[in-house]
Amino acid sequence: MSEIGNLLNIDRPSLSRVVDRLYKRGLVERQQDPSNRRVIRLHLTDVSRALLLDMAEQRESRVREVFDSFDEQSAQRIADSLIDLADATETMARVKQFYPIPTGADPIVQLLTNFPRSRRTPPRD
Repeated sequence: MSEIGNLLNIDRPSLSRVVDRLYKRGLVERQQDPSNRRVIRLHLTDVSRALLLDMAEQRESRVREVFDSFDEQSAQRIADSLIDLADATETMARVKQFYPIPTGADPIVQLLTNFPRSRRTPPRD
């Protein structure tokens, strides 16, 4: 479970409460690692897999609906930008894995802080 906590940046007590709720709802199973009794492995249940599949289908439907509201050229620009963002995020995750960024030095915050003002959304009054 500590691997999940590290990945999601959730402290151990908070993660335990979340996992307890998921377990009570039948969404995860806990299994002790046979090679290390201190390690608990979490596994998705059939119920949670079906729920995730349903959520993915709903999300895809909503995204298609949104993209259908744009003309083809605009939709392509948005799709290209999202692909670029996903690639950059993946690259950042790989870099962070090898060169951990100290807490408080969030790269997204730094990026937005240094992003040219003309390209940012104007502040709301």
